[in-house]
Amino acid sequence: MGCGASTGNDGCNLVESPHMLPSRPKASTDGVSKGGLKSPTNANRGRKGAIGGEMNDEETIATILKAAPTHAKTEIVLKVIRAALSGPVASEIIGNVATNDPELFHAIALHMAPCTLQKGEQLLTAGVVSSEWVVLTAGQVDIGTDQEGSGGTTTQAGPGASVGLLGLFYDQPAASTASCVSEQVHGLRLDRRTFNAIVVDHNARRKARLTKFLQKVDLLQNLPEDKLAMFADALKVKRYDKDEFIITQGDHSYEFYILLEGSVRVEVDGEQVVQRNSGDYFGEVALMGNAESRVASVIAHEGSCTCLWMGQRRFARVFGDVGSMVEFRKYSHDKSSKNFIGADDEKHVAKDEALVKGSSRHLADSDSSMPRASAEKFGDRTKLRPHDFNFHAVLGEGAYGRVYLATHKGERTGQQAKKPLEPLAVKVLAMAHVIDQEQVSHVHDEIRILAQCQHRNIVQLYCHFMHLAGPRERHFPGDKIYMVMEFANGGEMYSLIQNEGKLTESAARHYTAQITLAMAYLHQQLFVYRDLKPENVLFSRSGHVRITDFGLTKRCHDRTWTMCGTPDYIAPEILRNSGHGKGVDYWALGCVLFEMLTGLPPFHDPEGNLTVSWVLGHRPGRAFPVRLHNGGVISEEARSLVEGLLQPDVSKRLGCGHNGAKAIEQHSWFQSKSDFVRGGVPNQNQNHARSSPAIILHSQDLLRRPC
Repeated sequence: MGCGASTGNDGCNLVESPHMLPSRPKASTDGVSKGGLKSPTNANRGRKGAIGGEMNDEETIATILKAAPTHAKTEIVLKVIRAALSGPVASEIIGNVATNDPELFHAIALHMAPCTLQKGEQLLTAGVVSSEWVVLTAGQVDIGTDQEGSGGTTTQAGPGASVGLLGLFYDQPAASTASCVSEQVHGLRLDRRTFNAIVVDHNARRKARLTKFLQKVDLLQNLPEDKLAMFADALKVKRYDKDEFIITQGDHSYEFYILLEGSVRVEVDGEQVVQRNSGDYFGEVALMGNAESRVASVIAHEGSCTCLWMGQRRFARVFGDVGSMVEFRKYSHDKSSKNFIGADDEKHVAKDEALVKGSSRHLADSDSSMPRASAEKFGDRTKLRPHDFNFHAVLGEGAYGRVYLATHKGERTGQQAKKPLEPLAVKVLAMAHVIDQEQVSHVHDEIRILAQCQHRNIVQLYCHFMHLAGPRERHFPGDKIYMVMEFANGGEMYSLIQNEGKLTESAARHYTAQITLAMAYLHQQLFVYRDLKPENVLFSRSGHVRITDFGLTKRCHDRTWTMCGTPDYIAPEILRNSGHGKGVDYWALGCVLFEMLTGLPPFHDPEGNLTVSWVLGHRPGRAFPVRLHNGGVISEEARSLVEGLLQPDVSKRLGCGHNGAKAIEQHSWFQSKSDFVRGGVPNQNQNHARSSPAIILHSQDLLRRPC
């Protein structure tokens, strides 16, 4: 509900219950899993839970890999693993690592432990969560589904078969049962925790090596660290055999190359004019985008070579103007030329900041129906106690505590005494539950981040305090953390979509603009939100967006490796453990926009089994309907924006280029800049106003109710 705070990653469900917190988190509301992504089993789009975030820092990864035993493999066994990883499902989910990434393949194979099962034992059990992947090396298993009313189907699998692959990503009950039918079945087993550590370590090391290499390239030596990281992400790798042409004289092509390994010869009219080695670059003139033909050929020399390459369009999306690049190569040795790429970036950032500030001013003027308190009104935070508040109703309940509608007692004299009490949302977290679920750092981060963020589209944290209950404490038992927050009493986007089925494009445009402003503000503060979904989008009474629940938000200068998020909204780079940044928020924005327009997320699978493969394979489970059930049609502009946000290639994704969020603002779907800076609400005949009686909490009525 619209409470201004969330008690976990599972949203706020309206409940009526005593003030005392539950002694244990309820299984039905536990939206956090230590091991992986948790998927809802409700086929009717139930509230989505998210993992709390696995600790994937260097120290944790090193500890996991050090403790994980390794097992040498013969060439025959490697061939079996290679076959399992080359299958259509594995290739789509993991990528063909056996061919494309031999280093990662051997690291995975090295950590796969041999296992033996007897006849009748089960590798998978339908309805039971599994976090292990098994590749069969000998014996047979029956894999059967028990579909209600159909009797199910059974298939037999033998050596080379892959069982439980989704367990490496997804905390989802198995859809089938795999039973051993041979007297003995031999296989190789890998658990999720070890797999994640292997992939994160591999990708981090590869990124570090590539960055170190690029720092030595003359053309890139003066790039700022963040630009160099963007450059590295945008590069593609390609291998060329001896005497293979990389560039052909006279061709019209627009690729720029950096020689990673090996050497190449440059020929003009068939005669070699120069040889280039590792660290050299060529083809940079093509980045200018002109139509001139290539003036020389570049050919792999003395064996194979490996090149990093980037096309002109990709370069322009990531860095913008490249007009000074050729000058830099030909003439400049001046170290002051450090801004030769993306020289206008600071201007764009300044404009974005002005845009956000301008929006905040307009919203402040138009949203006067919900006063925003200041922390000063609560006095000395160190002296605050639960007894200083009146708790009137339970707004929501989650994994670690509850959110209450409350008012601050305070002293009210004169005219103040005649005014109605200002409603507050007080989030109360049970410390024992937080510690037990290893969420201490996330709670600490959420408080710190909310305290730093001051934006009209982000729920406001007024103050927080800790209460350590004494042995005779009866009214407020147990040690708890209290977060006093803004009460967003206009409901939440999840309820709005559930009640209405879908939103009009006008309403969706309004909400998308405000969410974009909030995300842009967070990114400017170097925060990545990582849990954007309708459950975390609240509304003020006048219909303005308030983003809540910052439990997964993290400060990120370049990229982070934590496996976290909500399955239907999670970006492919998180699932692949390849490192992620602000792009994951714009991917989630695309999913939320799709859901606003159609009623369900694009990668939603009611059973939860196909979501990961759909995301990684970029095959939406639901395409845009040609015509909606009420006869409406979704505009081509809206489709275009969704497609731009749901780009699996981060360098092509809207919001991730040199223009940042401005690329979203300038999209043709937004009719004018006023969609962003005016802060208006949808017209009275649109969805929000129609559904207000069902979703708005009438705070003054609730204030009269005892808790």
